[in-house]
Amino acid sequence: MCQRHSLFRRIRILDSTSFQLPPEIQGIYEGCAGPGVKIQLEYECLEGKVLHVDVGDARHHDAAYGASLRSTIQEGDLCLKDLGYFSLEGLQAIHDAGAFYISRLKHNVGIYQKEGDQFRKWEPEDFLAMLQPGETIELEDVYVSGKKVHQPRLIVYRLTEKQEQQKEGQWKQKAKQKGAAYVTRRPHPIYVYITNIPAIDTSLHDIHTLYSLRWQIEVIVKTWKSLFHIHRFKRMKGTRFQCHLYGTLIALLISSTVMFAMREWLYRKQKKELSEYKAMSMIKEWGMD
Repeated sequence: MCQRHSLFRRIRILDSTSFQLPPEIQGIYEGCAGPGVKIQLEYECLEGKVLHVDVGDARHHDAAYGASLRSTIQEGDLCLKDLGYFSLEGLQAIHDAGAFYISRLKHNVGIYQKEGDQFRKWEPEDFLAMLQPGETIELEDVYVSGKKVHQPRLIVYRLTEKQEQQKEGQWKQKAKQKGAAYVTRRPHPIYVYITNIPAIDTSLHDIHTLYSLRWQIEVIVKTWKSLFHIHRFKRMKGTRFQCHLYGTLIALLISSTVMFAMREWLYRKQKKELSEYKAMSMIKEWGMD
């Protein structure tokens, strides 16, 4: 369960899922290699509310969709940004709205630190040499890509050996599923977080924990495919597929609302945690079969 924090009015988490469509469903949703659909979901984890759901082409970039939501940012919001939605301009917009953010920093974004009259550029390998697994440091007076962005905090965290093994296992599984067509950077044990949360309110050791709340929406999106099989359907015409897709999404959003209520009740009454995946599987077994 998300614990309330006096500094944050809402905790917003955005994620997406996509899947290919059969060739006969043409002209409705397009992907990079034939028909494909992408579903964007923004979730507020303090009250378990779904803020935004959008269905569109699989070829649409996550960063562009994230930019379209900037006008909805409110003072006191905390936005947890995945790498797919990373944008320095977007982070600046959140800051200007009086809101907060935590984002992973892409490895191709330069990190510079002023040392006297010179600037030192930090590389991921530099952090590997100075951090032991599980250790965290904060860099002070830093510049990102040569520009000082509203004096951000940069927190560097090295994954534990167990976390590194888990990430490597997940990467290998995806690579096996998608074959040679799956091209991406192997997981790196160094995570660099950029945030505008004042140090007086949140210590550097809490930043990784706060960002880990993203896992809640990742589990929800995972259940859509692994439990509810949103990406599997019989052959049908495009208009019928749209009815099927939107009907399934309505059922999933209702299930998510019930899931949050179940978890909140159990925690409030018995101080016990119920996983999102377990709760959704119970709802599917008793309410949707």
